[in-house]
Amino acid sequence: MSHTPAERSVTSDVLVVGGGIIGLVTAWRAAQRGFTTAVVDPEPGGGAAQVAAGMLAAVTELHYGGSRPCWA
Repeated sequence: MSHTPAERSVTSDVLVVGGGIIGLVTAWRAAQRGFTTAVVDPEPGGGAAQVAAGMLAAVTELHYGGSRPCWA
């Protein structure tokens, strides 16, 4: 696959790199607050959103009944 540079210049207040769930929500919330927002992603929808949604809940990374994260 070859990539070509953008043919036009875009100016924004916020640039979000990554079009997964976290990136899109970040861009959406920034836009709600009045910022002009741009999202760049070479493969939209191809990241963690397909698998684990970026592990939004830290508690899921704890062992059941344990007090330490599984990586500790």
